[in-house]
Amino acid sequence: MFGGEVLLRWKNEGKEISPSKFVPILEQTGMIAPVGKWILEETMRKGKEILKYQPDFRLSVRYHGALPDTGGKSADRADRDPF
Repeated sequence: MFGGEVLLRWKNEGKEISPSKFVPILEQTGMIAPVGKWILEETMRKGKEILKYQPDFRLSVRYHGALPDTGGKSADRADRDPF
């Protein structure tokens, strides 16, 4: 594997919930930015682990809307560098 894709999925009581259903809820409740920030942080964390075993690994993140403001602290706070 040389690359990957990041997708957000939600399963509730064994049922897949479509992003077209849960993304508007995240937007309406103001949770879209915190969830987006969590996605980016987890992507960096897991990507760094993969790089230990596959140095040529590349990962793309498609993010719809404005990126969450992390104040440049996401990578520093978690002791990891974005790749």
